[in-house]
Amino acid sequence: MAESNKDLKKEIEKLKAAQNQAPSSSGGGLGRILKYPYAIGKGKSKIPMYIGKLLHFIFYSFIGLLILAAIAYGILYFIAYTKVGGTASLATHAGVATEPYLDRIQIAGYPLRQLLRNPVAPYGGFESTVEQNEQNQDLGVKIAKVETTTPRIYENQPIFVKGEIKALALDDITATVSCVLDEEKVKAQLATASGSDTIKIFKNVPQTFTATCLFPGITVEEGKQIISKKIDMFVNYEFSSKATHNTYFLNKESADFLLSSGTDPFKYYGIKEPLLKSDRTVRSKATQGPLTLGIGTFDSQPFSENTPYYFGVSMQNNPDWLGNLKSIKSLKVSIPPNIILGSDSEFLREQISATPEQQGLVSTTGCDFVNSGSTDDNGFKIYTLSEQKLKEVNRPCDKKSLLNTLLTEEDCLDIYKNNLRFLCQFMVTEDIPADNMYYDFIRADSSYVYETKKSVAVDVYQTPGEEVKALPAV
Repeated sequence: MAESNKDLKKEIEKLKAAQNQAPSSSGGGLGRILKYPYAIGKGKSKIPMYIGKLLHFIFYSFIGLLILAAIAYGILYFIAYTKVGGTASLATHAGVATEPYLDRIQIAGYPLRQLLRNPVAPYGGFESTVEQNEQNQDLGVKIAKVETTTPRIYENQPIFVKGEIKALALDDITATVSCVLDEEKVKAQLATASGSDTIKIFKNVPQTFTATCLFPGITVEEGKQIISKKIDMFVNYEFSSKATHNTYFLNKESADFLLSSGTDPFKYYGIKEPLLKSDRTVRSKATQGPLTLGIGTFDSQPFSENTPYYFGVSMQNNPDWLGNLKSIKSLKVSIPPNIILGSDSEFLREQISATPEQQGLVSTTGCDFVNSGSTDDNGFKIYTLSEQKLKEVNRPCDKKSLLNTLLTEEDCLDIYKNNLRFLCQFMVTEDIPADNMYYDFIRADSSYVYETKKSVAVDVYQTPGEEVKALPAV
């Protein structure tokens, strides 16, 4: 056995030696051809190694020179461009290009523009599934594009911009279009018989129309060859958004029995609610539009009688519209007859008759909605947003109104007109039969004025043939 192991070791060593042996040069021309590639592969030749280092040096030197040349060219270009006004032009174009994305980029449901201004973001809106179908997929008014009508504008020549606007609404609405350049606001002209700045948009009829704005020419500053201006086009219109929130009711004794045994009431009664979440809260369903309306409750469903709960209505900017809420005309909620709200006198009576534990759950902060005294076709009670809340939201945010404050227009919009949430307590007062779960809904209807905006950067050049005057010596 030992002899055979020795023989095996010898054979293995011979095999390794054969694998590591260089090709012989005695094999004629083929041997000489294979000699140097083999040496290069084994690192046994110093000449190829020096050639490789030289090539590396040349390559990286060339890249380095290119980078230095690019940096030098950039510095010289920046200096020259600054002297003729180009730096400001680039800044204007960059601002216009990035502006739409600051609202479209959402972090935890909060627009990036507002996060940059206020890193401590408040709560977002209630989750709402937006209805998507052929009839309402583009509800609202959008500015598809804004552009100048000529490729190049020279100083003191009129500045003419054109906007393409698309619209679709569930009701007849009127849209007003205007443009702003350096605080100067002008009315747009629309493709109508009267040539006015307003246009009628008829319900359920998709429309595309053109708006044009004309500004007087401007003079290029002395020592500059180019200046850039931002022109904003605004479309102001009244719009309506709707939302519904499905609510389920179960007798308190039955609910307590099922939940104490670890049984989901929805599964027990075989109810399949597509908007039900894992914690048994329910998403609302909303129509498409510039503002997304949401209705939410903080407690898991089903609801039981004589127990105080909270519900809320939220209004959030839809980033696809690139605009802001101007004012709320009305915000109504329709409540089933068997529910009372915290602003009702009956709610206080129920609070007094409740157990001490239930009394402790009832808030004294009131309710953002008040009973209008009206009912809808289904017999639901109609509540409206309180006058105090309407006044808060409808605070004007124009520069004239903010003149004696520290707020900017953007601050005012972020504080008073974005990520709105209105809250109220509610309670089921009627006895609920114990034989099943019962279904109803809360509905919200909002009417508001919305303003959408799109911008374009306009370059104004010095008149051809005129030399740029030298800057005064410093």
